[in-house]
Amino acid sequence: MIAEFDLEKVHKAGARFSPDKAKWFNQQYLQRRSDEELLPEVKKIIDDKKITIPDEKLLEIIGLMKERATFIQDIYNDGIFFFEAPGSYDEKAAKKAWHQDAAEFLTEFRTRLCEINFDAERLKNLIHDFAQEKAVSMGKLMMPLRLALVGELKGPDVPVIMEIIDRAETLKRIDNAVAALG
Repeated sequence: MIAEFDLEKVHKAGARFSPDKAKWFNQQYLQRRSDEELLPEVKKIIDDKKITIPDEKLLEIIGLMKERATFIQDIYNDGIFFFEAPGSYDEKAAKKAWHQDAAEFLTEFRTRLCEINFDAERLKNLIHDFAQEKAVSMGKLMMPLRLALVGELKGPDVPVIMEIIDRAETLKRIDNAVAALG
């Protein structure tokens, strides 16, 4: 210690606490922990909310959401759409994403969802093929679909969300969005 100490490195100003720096450190700490290490803590949060979900799915959610999280509660708060359907739709996002053909596209797309195996890769291909068939950009389908599933225009890849929440919940959320946003 004596060899490393240098009076030139001592500052006159006192140390300052930076809340932003503390949040950054916490975020780095979360990102470096394995999904399995975080599982009991996230499981406690969702158990307190009376939500049951298999550990395998919860591990997937943790893996997707921990990169965006600053605190452990953020995994639940920012990924609430994995646990419950949106009760409302962000008004600004709806104006941006919900176009005049959205309800028609989603209704037709919904029928196709009943015909395939429900894994992210197949869902991604289905979305791509459907957009090509309708000769529309991916955004014309993806944005209303994301809005229907999440209630906002945020979150991980849409096919991944669909796979995690499963077919029945995806179909229900599409129906809800078509009914609410018309």
